[in-house]
Parts: sequence; C-alpha cells; structure tokens
Amino acid sequence: MNTLRGERIKELFTRYTSNTITRTEMEELFGYIRDGRNDPQLQEEMDNVFRELSKKKHQDPEIDWDFMFRKAIGANASPMHVVTPGPWKRFRGLAAAAAVIGVILGSVWFYKNFINSASDTGGQQVAEQTIQPGNNKAFLTLADGSVITLDDAADGTLSQQGNTTVIKMSDALRYQGSSATEGEILYNTITTPRGGQYKLTLADGSIAWLNAASSLRFPTAFTASVREVEVSGEVYFEVAPDARRPFRATWHNGGVEVLGTAFNVNAYTDEPTVNTTLVDGSVRLFSESSDVILQPGQQGRYSQSGSGRIVVKKVNTTRETAWKNGFFEFNGSIESIMRQISRWYDVDVKYEGNTKDIEFAGAVPRSMDINSVLETLETTGTIRFEIKGKTIVVKT
Repeated sequence: MNTLRGERIKELFTRYTSNTITRTEMEELFGYIRDGRNDPQLQEEMDNVFRELSKKKHQDPEIDWDFMFRKAIGANASPMHVVTPGPWKRFRGLAAAAAVIGVILGSVWFYKNFINSASDTGGQQVAEQTIQPGNNKAFLTLADGSVITLDDAADGTLSQQGNTTVIKMSDALRYQGSSATEGEILYNTITTPRGGQYKLTLADGSIAWLNAASSLRFPTAFTASVREVEVSGEVYFEVAPDARRPFRATWHNGGVEVLGTAFNVNAYTDEPTVNTTLVDGSVRLFSESSDVILQPGQQGRYSQSGSGRIVVKKVNTTRETAWKNGFFEFNGSIESIMRQISRWYDVDVKYEGNTKDIEFAGAVPRSMDINSVLETLETTGTIRFEIKGKTIVVKT
C-alpha cells in the first residue's frame, strides 16, 4: 500500500473514533473504505484503536448515526449491515467504540458483498422467500369493548368517545376533544402485536410511540388531577407540559411521574430488568420498594425478580431509543438480541449449543428482512442460524 495513503487512513481513522472528524474528512474516509486495496490498513487501525481504548476506558462518543449510515452506503443504496465480531466481547465497557468500529466493518462488508452481487445480476437483487420486518399495525380497543384493526381502517374519524374524537391519520392515531369534567371517564387501549409499532397522540397533546408487542391503556380525556396511563412492553413518551397535572405512566411493578419530558420505558415481562431512560426533563421513577429522580441521560433499572431496588447509570440515549428511529442497537448477549428480533419479526426462537458467552455490538436497520439481519450476525463466525417456518434456530 502507498505509504502516504496508509498514513492518511490512520489519521482519518483516529479522528473518526475520537469524534473530531469533519464531514468532509468522513467522506474521504469512506472513500478509502470503498476502495478494496485499503483493507489491510483498515484492519490494522481497527486493532490499534481497540488496544488503545481498552487502556483508556474510552467514553461514549456522540455519533450522528443517520449521517454515518447515509455516507457509508450512499443515498440510493440498500440498508447497511453492521455488526462487530464476537471475539471482541472481551473489551467490556467499550460498547460505543464497538459500535463505531461496527459501522466501519459494516460498510466494508456491504461494499464487498452487496454491491458485487448486485453487479453480477445486472444490479437486481435476487428475490427470495424471507420473513419481512414489522410495520405500523395495531389494534384499538374502545370503551365498549369493540376492537378496531388500525392498519385496515381508513383515514379519518374512527369513533366518538365521550367528548373526544378519535382520528386516524395515515399511520398514526390522534385523540382530539375537550377536557370537560362531566360524564364518565372512558378508557381505550392500543395494542401492537409482534411485528407491529404505532404512534399515538393523547388528548393532552402528549405523544407515545409503541414498540412491538406493547400496549397502552389511557383515558380518552384527561379530567383528573393526574394524567395516568398504563404501559406494557416498550413505549417512548414525549409528554406535553402541564404544571397543574403531572403525567404518570405505570406498569406491572412500577412507574414514573413527570410534568413534561421525554423518556423511554422498557417493561417487557420477558426481559430480566425494567429500564427507564430519561431523554429530556426530569422524572421520578418508582418501583415496589424504592424511588429515584432521574436526570437527562440517566437510566433507572431494576430486576424483575429482585427486591425492586433501582440502580441508576449514565447511558447513550440515542442508543436506548434507536428502535423509535428505525434501528436495532445490539449491545449484549445473543439471547437479548434474539428477543428483540422475535418481537419485531414475529418469530419464535430456539437454541442449540452453548450461547451463554456470545455477545455482539452494532447497529442494524429494522427495515432489513430477517435473512439479512441473521446473515450479518453470522459474518462474525461465532454463530449460525436456521429458519424453520416461523422459528429461528440459533446454533453454535
């Protein structure tokens, strides 16, 4: 390799991983990535960076994921496959660095495999039977018990619930009406199946995004002194400010109370912990045995099976809420990753062999079909998958 080119790649890579690179320099770096002659230098620099970061306990950088993905794959290309090799799991505490390296690795993999295969078929991908990703679909249960399938319903007024009109707008739902106190309080429930997600605007203007296999029970109008809703699964909230009436979201063994803020709740019953991540504002997180005040960038976590003691830690909020923006952010065991995949692709998962110590870190678009996601994980050489109908078999 040309010595000057090698030194330039080293310089750009160092700037990239230290988050000091400019956008012009980033375009130059991805230009080198697209050039197959530079692979040895790239691999060497990735190894060097991980060695240095393991010594310095590198902190999470703020990453412009959208820009990086678009630059890595080009504006008109298909989604990029991103993952970091399983053997690098020994660098615990370096998840952000692993994700950065994953972007580099993914772009190299993408250009060497997808582009080449597309050119072999005249630019057309070969169609094959596969399990497609989830999309915007949900069921709305009205106060009288009747159920509306939202993905089948036409846009416009769906129902009148007391003084509130229920309106469907494309792939979202909006409750619009007065906050008059007369009359019975009516409750509705929106439920997403596995393979579904949905956006809902409540009567007070607060917005909720539901991930797959989740539900939200709420009053059609907020007339009480506390705006209270019930959560199951994972929901991201942007709460409309109201100093007179706090907003409370509860789940099976805890909840949060806020005045106006943005936060994410992951309260799936099949996960080992309940995680509440604060993006903006301030919340009081409570469990059955304790409560804490969270600050922006903090996550409160407690065990589903333990005492309910809440542990607070600093997190990358972009990573924790990536699902809302169309990405998986893998950072952990293969079992935790497959639970996400199971919910989004509506599949069951079985395991063959010992998967206890297999971990991954990286970002993958949720728009990819399941074959592409599994093939991406397989490129690490640590795991294999077999699709049997609607069941994924994980093999070591």
